[in-house]
Amino acid sequence: MRLQDHLDSLRRATGLEALQKAFEGALTCFGFQHYQFVLLNDHPQLHAGDKGVVLCTYPAAWTRRYEREGFAHLDPMRQAAIEHHTPFTWDALRQNPSLNGSQQAVLDAIEEAGLVSGIGIPLHGPAGACATIGLASTQADIRLDARVLTQLHMLGLGLYNRFWSLQLRRSEGSDRTALSAREQDILLLLARGHTKADISRIRHISIHTVDHHVRNVLKKLNARNATSAVYHATSRGLIPMMGKNGDELKTT
Repeated sequence: MRLQDHLDSLRRATGLEALQKAFEGALTCFGFQHYQFVLLNDHPQLHAGDKGVVLCTYPAAWTRRYEREGFAHLDPMRQAAIEHHTPFTWDALRQNPSLNGSQQAVLDAIEEAGLVSGIGIPLHGPAGACATIGLASTQADIRLDARVLTQLHMLGLGLYNRFWSLQLRRSEGSDRTALSAREQDILLLLARGHTKADISRIRHISIHTVDHHVRNVLKKLNARNATSAVYHATSRGLIPMMGKNGDELKTT
């Protein structure tokens, strides 16, 4: 397939699964077996949740070690993605004299995991949004000239732009009905000053179930904690405003 065909496939993706399939199909043409798509900071405009991995096909053993040893805070590839606007190769990053020992250790570890060649694709969106795509190969002889890097950059931007469009469509389509009746009920109890343990006892449901509903509410309202969720919900009219004594405030 031509590059334009792959870009068209990304644009036609109707969901995250289809987007992933289209992107993986394009990567095989360049010799990459693995990739990960990471939000480097929060994307509140998209209600996409906190920063973190969105898609990943890296070997499970490597991702477990990456998490276990806290490499995310040391990874020079993530820092380079924030600082750069064009793709960079892992080889070029290894030659950076400003890398400290911990950062070099991350690069050594990923090579030990069998991922010997790769690139980073920086992705920058509106309002300071930042993400990256890391491409990895088990082969050392991957062609990575300027033309290939440009094509891979275009594919990375295609994935990010389509992800942005899909998430924006979801957030714009949300309304009051996005909160279920149970979620509104639990949020109202939180607004009245009840703890999660109180709600578990009052509604005769497990604390695990309460936590599940609260997490859903936080995600839907793009809130970091219960206090923030209550504020957003009352501002949008999803639940009544509460007085200091926990009673609903009447409006005229």
